[in-house]
Amino acid sequence: MKNVLTISLPALLIFLIILEIILRTVYTPINLEELTGTVPTPDPMSEWAMNDPYAAFTGIPGEFATDKTINSHGFISTPEIKKEKDSSVLRIVVLGESSSAGTGYILKDQESWPWILSGILNDSLDQKVEVINAAMGAYTSFESYGRLWSRIRFFNPDVVIVNHGWNEMYYFNDEMASNPTGAKKPGWTVNQPIKVRTIERKALDGALSWSQIYSRLRSMTGTPINNGEVAEPKELLSSFNPIGLEIWRENLKLIKEFCLNRNIKLLVFQQPTLITESTKSEDQKRCKISNHGFDYDAHVDAYKAIYKVVDDEIEFVIDGTSISGKGSYFYDHVHPTPEGSQAIANLAAQKLLTILE
Repeated sequence: MKNVLTISLPALLIFLIILEIILRTVYTPINLEELTGTVPTPDPMSEWAMNDPYAAFTGIPGEFATDKTINSHGFISTPEIKKEKDSSVLRIVVLGESSSAGTGYILKDQESWPWILSGILNDSLDQKVEVINAAMGAYTSFESYGRLWSRIRFFNPDVVIVNHGWNEMYYFNDEMASNPTGAKKPGWTVNQPIKVRTIERKALDGALSWSQIYSRLRSMTGTPINNGEVAEPKELLSSFNPIGLEIWRENLKLIKEFCLNRNIKLLVFQQPTLITESTKSEDQKRCKISNHGFDYDAHVDAYKAIYKVVDDEIEFVIDGTSISGKGSYFYDHVHPTPEGSQAIANLAAQKLLTILE
């Protein structure tokens, strides 16, 4: 027995040391202290975003992810561009959320649909086309309008394309309907670490939190916590607060008025989405409807209502519903795959070429 222990214990120790080294060097470290709320959690947005007084936040120039960049003006997946525009150049600005920014599920610069749109138009028109991707993950039309009048106007765009929908639905639950100043929380700011307790704390955590083996085991087996209490799934509502529609309508009117005053052509998507009446049940499971607090059928109705506002207010509408519900086009409820990104760019190009002819 002693011989077995003499051989097995050192072997086990060597195995654990090797495993610890692998977990530390190959995988993103897990901070158990943050999971248990012992220390503040850094804002993950602080790596790529900085506060903006007019649009909540904007991108930090540099590398957003592998093969994905933010240019010197804070525009994601956009080549370097000068504010001054030559009269022979057609300049297009895209306003939207993560589905246009190519985040949520990361798309390389060349896979984001505004980048693809630029290629299509430059191949199809006899003039140079510049497409600025002014979308940002988590933006609603509130932030997009702020960015438009405070920043984008200095780039003198000829065309503005709006692609919003999913994030507008944060205004469709009762809590957010009374707070149209930010999709997630009032007074939205970046770089503010907060204590977020997501699992319960155990007696050994303080002594063993240095170990990635222990931390990973705890992260997988710990009891989920929400605001200090064991998390319970909330029942989703069967309807949404219609006040959110008026917030969407007002913001869309503000964008429209800005474009009219500056002789900018405005095109607005009926946002392509995986959420439709005919979406397969296995695809419905990929749609993160719990984010808004109401059920799948209510999301279908919400999208229809959002589309109606677009029809009511906008002359040039891009019908994104023609590609909605197709599983291969979406990673989840709204974020496009590279195939979906190509399809969205094709729709925008077809509409633009019709208008510009």
